[in-house]
Amino acid sequence: MIPAHVGRDDTRVLAGTVNHPPIERLARYEPGVGSDPGKFVRVSKADLAQAKRVVVFVHGWVRGGQQSADTLFAETGRASAWDATLSNATGRPIRDTYLPLLDSLTTADPDSVVLWFSWVDQSSTDTEFFAAQESFRLTAVNGRRLAIALHLAFGDGNPAVHIIGHSHGCVVSTHASLSLTVPPKQLTLLDCPEDWFSRADGAAGLLSGLLPRLRPGRGSSGVFVDNYISMFGRRYHGQPELQNVVDVHLKAGLPEKNAGSPIAQAHLYAVRWYVETIVNQSDYGYHWSPLRGFDTSSLAPDYEEHGEHREHSTLAPKRRLKSRLPSQPKFHTEPIDLPPQLITTSSPNLDIEIDAPKDAILIEYDVEFNDAAGPKTHLQIALNHTLKSLISPLYPVPDRGRYLRLISVGDRITLQFRLIDGQPQSQVTVTGLRVVSQRHAQRNYNEDRAVAAVASSSAAIGMIAGAAVALAGVTAVAMKRGWRPFGRA
Repeated sequence: MIPAHVGRDDTRVLAGTVNHPPIERLARYEPGVGSDPGKFVRVSKADLAQAKRVVVFVHGWVRGGQQSADTLFAETGRASAWDATLSNATGRPIRDTYLPLLDSLTTADPDSVVLWFSWVDQSSTDTEFFAAQESFRLTAVNGRRLAIALHLAFGDGNPAVHIIGHSHGCVVSTHASLSLTVPPKQLTLLDCPEDWFSRADGAAGLLSGLLPRLRPGRGSSGVFVDNYISMFGRRYHGQPELQNVVDVHLKAGLPEKNAGSPIAQAHLYAVRWYVETIVNQSDYGYHWSPLRGFDTSSLAPDYEEHGEHREHSTLAPKRRLKSRLPSQPKFHTEPIDLPPQLITTSSPNLDIEIDAPKDAILIEYDVEFNDAAGPKTHLQIALNHTLKSLISPLYPVPDRGRYLRLISVGDRITLQFRLIDGQPQSQVTVTGLRVVSQRHAQRNYNEDRAVAAVASSSAAIGMIAGAAVALAGVTAVAMKRGWRPFGRA
């Protein structure tokens, strides 16, 4: 049992809190006709009750977009990614980056509904080195907002859903998929940040600890998860319980005119490549979608792009040695030593402090509202004063979605539960708190650890470079004195 300390006096506003409803973050894309540009139409409650197939796109971190987003929000009361005046660090409108994807999706399946979910007001930052972690730490709550928005938009309908995320949008999409009462048919990840540089920046998705909760599958069972790697991504197949994920390794950084930042272009390559598979009607990529009737059970676990140019590239299964990873997951659950905690309208704040084990990756919990909770009553759930989830009697969360992700190496952590808009007799009970640990789990670095890691890497590189220079100097002196390598005269 893990000991815990309970408090009820902290009333600080949680980071990530906003006032406008989640459904206002959704817009339906309607392509233009002829020379007329496409347009975005806001979605209302039960608008999509009759929809059969729905594709949702989620953008990622917008580096350098904070000033543009703040200005737009000040002028209109909201900032949406599809607004033509909202731009990134290069001054390019964000919508221009993703319009080809939305256009191609609507053209490929005119009977489907194509949506864009915007969280640009929280994913836009300045251009500082550690700015990406500000976007990342608000991915969980925006995943929950996406799930609530879809719940409202669908009404009594139950369409087949395909969620596509790019960059940190992959993390938002994963949280949303876990939070939906009925999970999507497909989750597509376009270069989710997972590499060492992303971890050093405090912004890696660390989805290998979340995706097992979704139970990825093939054929008619489970959620089909396809993962495309072009710059910062990493493979998931081979990780515990992720044997059904399909990883595709792309050749990022192919030359393009007016490419701008090579790193940014490589990161976007996964999006452009996926668009090409739609436009060219390729037999991979978009063609693999279960929403199109494709049987995913025949796919290999790993694919690799071949070819010199994206327009003429092909995929082939990637040969790998048999994985030595354990076939069974190494997840361990330990309860937190705490009796059920009652939260009421008169005492709406609950704070729980624990010292998490070093291998802890998740905190799981259960909540139960009483019958007096009104339609506007909801519970805010936060980790270290950053909002992570929203739960209400109207928008329940399944077991797989009731967790808080521990994203960095930490010491003491604080869980916050806030009852909002409660009726006079509203009550909610928090029970079943438990810690999920995984041996050797990857972590994001905090700033202190990142600086130390970068310094250590720089020192190691400096030592190697120094050794190389010294070796070159010794070799030059020896050759001047008549020595020849490999005994050559």
